[in-house]
Amino acid sequence: MTRIEQDRPGARKVPSHAYYGIQTLLAAAKLPMAGIPVHEEWITALASVKQAAAQAHVDLGTLPLTIGRCVIKAAEEIRTGKHLQEFILDGIQAGIHDALNTNMNEVIANRALEFMLEGKGNYEIIHPEKHVNLAQNAHGLMSVSFRIAAHSLSQELIRSTDRLISCLLDYEKTMDKLHTPSSPAPNPGTIPWLGRQFGNSARNLQRDTKEMVKTASRLQTVDLSDALISNEPSGEAEFIKTAAAYLTKQTKLDILTKNNGMDSHGNHEAPLDLSTAVLDCALVISKLGSDARLAAAALSQGDTTDQALSIRAISESAAMLAQIAFQAAGLNHSIRLAADFGMADQDGMPSLMALNLLESMKLLIKGMESFTLMLMMDAEQRILYR
Repeated sequence: MTRIEQDRPGARKVPSHAYYGIQTLLAAAKLPMAGIPVHEEWITALASVKQAAAQAHVDLGTLPLTIGRCVIKAAEEIRTGKHLQEFILDGIQAGIHDALNTNMNEVIANRALEFMLEGKGNYEIIHPEKHVNLAQNAHGLMSVSFRIAAHSLSQELIRSTDRLISCLLDYEKTMDKLHTPSSPAPNPGTIPWLGRQFGNSARNLQRDTKEMVKTASRLQTVDLSDALISNEPSGEAEFIKTAAAYLTKQTKLDILTKNNGMDSHGNHEAPLDLSTAVLDCALVISKLGSDARLAAAALSQGDTTDQALSIRAISESAAMLAQIAFQAAGLNHSIRLAADFGMADQDGMPSLMALNLLESMKLLIKGMESFTLMLMMDAEQRILYR
């Protein structure tokens, strides 16, 4: 089943179930595809800006109340993780010519039309540009939404790292009980040695987390002056101020309403510095995996004690974590290479670099949470069979 949508080049069939529309299909067909999906945190961050803008328009009377409420409700659904499958552009396409913003406008418009009991594609009632994108600059929106997404993921990564640090230090304390101060230093590959190595990794992660906190804090301030505009200059300041208040409530970030030379839209030094901090964290984690494998290799094949089985299980989990860390490190190396070769520009962080930063953080979060759970389960088993 399809519906027909009309654009200047002509008519085009769109799947009847789809919330995206003709402009998204045209962008997908025109632009090269890399097969990398748009990061969901970027999508939900952009939806949060759209929602705040619509709320401001309703308050100021610049968007009809019925239309505004439907747009707000549709944007809220996307902000909370619904309809992500409707964003069919891949990550590289999304940042070119602000195609993600176009995709977002159509999804919100068509979902809002359903709330009004109208058919998808009936843009005479709710138009993606005239209503959803009212008084917004697409390129500025991309920069602001990336900044929101990067800060959100950095906070999640910091929390995951803190949990892993706590488990590693607990493991060191437990393994130290197997090594008395009067005995020689633990030999490499032994269980007490692994405890010391995990403790060293924890302390290195504490150092790197401090740097991550510092760099992430520079993403905490977001400037809306390039993202939101107004056809009436006299009302622009009030529109931005009102939208900023809603966006602050949603994101818990400091939202600026006018450019003051901050590290924001035209400057991506903060994301690059965050990338470096994430890389340092990944390298520490990769060494942790190597240490665990060495300890498992030192065990005799016939050793089936509870302690030996524990080390082997931890080694397998740590090896997987190390592979995840290598992947995250590779993504961050590509960011640095792109910056060194001049891919970075003055109009915001290119989509490849932005996607790699978001994905490297997401990978580490998932990997560390999984390994932390493994260590917690191991600790519970030691208590149970003590």
